[in-house]
Amino acid sequence: YLLALSYIKTNQKELALDVLDACRKQTYQKKIQAKAAFLYAKVHYEIKHFNETVNAADFFYRSFPKDSRNPIIKKLQAQALQYTGDYQNALLHYEAIANKDREVKTAYQRLSYNQGVQQYNDGQYDPSLESLKKALKYPTDKDLNSTIYYFIGEIFNRKSNYKKAIAWYQKIPASSPYYAKAQYSVGYILYNQKQYVEALQKFEYFVSHEQDSTRKAFQRDALLRIADCYYVLNNYNYAALIYDQVLEFPSSEKDYIYFQKARIYEQKKDYEKAQQLYTLFLINYPNSSQKDEVRLYKGLLELRQEKYSESVGSFTDLIDSSSKRKLVPLARMKRSLAYQALNNFLMASLDLKIVLREFPNHPVAEDAIKSLQTIHREQAPVDSLESYRDLFRKFHPDSDFEIADKFKRAKKYIFQEQFTETISALLEFTNTYPASKYTSEAYYWLGYCLKREGDWRGAEKAFLQVQDVRFIAKATKNLADIYFQNQLYTKAIQKYVHLQGISSRKKYIHWADLQLMKCYFAIGDFSAVDAYVKKIKESKSYQNHNEAHLYHAKTLLAQEKYQEALLELENLTKSASEKSGAEGQYLIGVIHRKLGNFEESTEQLIQVKKKYESYPQWVYQAYLLIADNYVSSENIFHAKRTLNSIIENAKDSTAILKAKEKLAILDQKEN
Repeated sequence: YLLALSYIKTNQKELALDVLDACRKQTYQKKIQAKAAFLYAKVHYEIKHFNETVNAADFFYRSFPKDSRNPIIKKLQAQALQYTGDYQNALLHYEAIANKDREVKTAYQRLSYNQGVQQYNDGQYDPSLESLKKALKYPTDKDLNSTIYYFIGEIFNRKSNYKKAIAWYQKIPASSPYYAKAQYSVGYILYNQKQYVEALQKFEYFVSHEQDSTRKAFQRDALLRIADCYYVLNNYNYAALIYDQVLEFPSSEKDYIYFQKARIYEQKKDYEKAQQLYTLFLINYPNSSQKDEVRLYKGLLELRQEKYSESVGSFTDLIDSSSKRKLVPLARMKRSLAYQALNNFLMASLDLKIVLREFPNHPVAEDAIKSLQTIHREQAPVDSLESYRDLFRKFHPDSDFEIADKFKRAKKYIFQEQFTETISALLEFTNTYPASKYTSEAYYWLGYCLKREGDWRGAEKAFLQVQDVRFIAKATKNLADIYFQNQLYTKAIQKYVHLQGISSRKKYIHWADLQLMKCYFAIGDFSAVDAYVKKIKESKSYQNHNEAHLYHAKTLLAQEKYQEALLELENLTKSASEKSGAEGQYLIGVIHRKLGNFEESTEQLIQVKKKYESYPQWVYQAYLLIADNYVSSENIFHAKRTLNSIIENAKDSTAILKAKEKLAILDQKEN
């Protein structure tokens, strides 16, 4: 015990722990044993060994249940648990404290909030909601209360419960920095509900009051939505003015803005300027996700101006090069009208037949059969007209209302998450009505429910049946995710690439970029990984940037380019506080070990615990590698001590098993 005190006074606390550990386990003098056990827990806490602090405190309770220092130990253990990421146990310890002073209540609130935010960032919205509401049990910090209201509102927003989301946003006082952020979120809810006047007010408030300089992208986005609101509300002059303001921001969506400005000129009947902008758009933004929409509007404008030959050319460009099949039926329908105006009834009929044959469920199918009948009746005979009538009847039977009602009843359980009942109802519906206009959507929801129930094969079959253009992108994304989760990377790659070709939603495009990067890494195609890393870094999907840096480093590491990988990982860990940062810090330790720098490797691996303790998977991996470093340095004593520490303190059965295997090998070598 005296030796331990000497080590502590000379700031050799790691060495002190070894002798304190020996002392607390000897029972010759109970007072000395108790002092050593108390000091053992305290020193672990002082050097930020928080898991060991928790276990040392448990030892103290068991060994000295009546000791007067137990309240101190209990508080120390609760504080340590905060830093281990084991929020649940920490909260239980705080709840066990009988007389909670303000400090304890404040700590309880902060801890519940931290747990809720971590769960929120990990996409665990229901547990996050529970934790955040628990944080309001002792609402001692008024500023934190506002933050909690905001995050609860965000959770309900993400769960599409907009009424509750708005109710929580409204609890935030105007003096809070989160008030403006809440207005932005409410603005989007109202915007998506097409309440444009109310949404406009919220976005304008956000732009004029948001003070956070790091949220420039949100201010730009809010300005863009303000312009969109003015456009929808037919205030074209003001919409154009705001669109011009957005263009002054870096990384602005210039293609979208120029498209909107062209539409403004068209609405104001300045067709010449609108046509110029549509043409310039196709020249300047040939790879834009909206190029097909621009071709469509250009063709429609030419059709309106009775420029029928030019209109045919625009619609033909769209049909021949479109990656979005959902626009093709309308383009063929409109091209048919242009052909009719040019008295080319053969080509007009051909377009209408293709619509009925290839897109029988599309909303324009009814217009197509009507137009085909008009040509046959008034202009020129149409071959096989009756077969096309039969085809239309097959996909559009008279009892449409009854079918729609049955479909509505079949899917009503989805949002109650009663998936077993929904699966049964949707299977019955698809079997009874295999060719209705609702069947494709029914297959999508069937796949969704089967996926939620873990039936991957059944979900795959259902998603492959989806043909409706409104759901094909969602179905493709789900298929790709199923293949990825089951390590069928080649199939996943095909579907993610297909998803990017058929969807204009940036959320889906960014998600596909991220997943393609991971797929190519899994199959060892590092040049493809680098291409997607570059694409993600240059995109506005900021939430994916850290993972791009991580995978770039992993490809360099796999190619034994250690110094380049180190530089990338060091830059990553300076800013990344989530899981990618934890893995990155661990890989820094791996690289130093590969270079034979065992001491530096150990120092870097210790940083995993200090910086990312809430990600225990990587902490355990780090300490297993630290043990290997000690073995490589012929320091068997510390290697065994590290492995024993994992066995005693870890909560991961896999990590414990690996530690036991390594320890058995060391024991065998010694014997």
